[in-house]
Amino acid sequence: MDNIYIDTNILLDVFAGREPFYKDSFNFLRQSKDNYNFYVSVLSFHIVMYVMKPSMDEKQIIKKIFDKLNTISLTKDIADDALDIDIKDYEDILQFNSAVKHCRTIVTRDPKDFKKLAAMSRKKVEILSPKQWLKQNTK
Repeated sequence: MDNIYIDTNILLDVFAGREPFYKDSFNFLRQSKDNYNFYVSVLSFHIVMYVMKPSMDEKQIIKKIFDKLNTISLTKDIADDALDIDIKDYEDILQFNSAVKHCRTIVTRDPKDFKKLAAMSRKKVEILSPKQWLKQNTK
């Protein structure tokens, strides 16, 4: 199975029901879950909890979902490498550097910035929005 890195914004779209993004993000996760290994940064877990400020019941649901994902640790090497890249959004750089450790595909609602990062790093990685992924992978 191929590995897909899921950017935090996709998780937030689903967990928080953010419109107009929820439908594509949810459908991407639902339609790809049996055929791909999903990866996220441990940073995504922190961001979801911080942004959503979930109740204890909601935390348990979020935990069950995160338990089904492969988590990439945020290491000193990933953080140090991010300091060498001249882009203002340090969190995007951390996400990108985490992703390319294990995945050749990144699904994000921010493909423009991730494509810049891919070009700067010369990493061969496919960057798609949920809508683009659905268009390429569903009939």
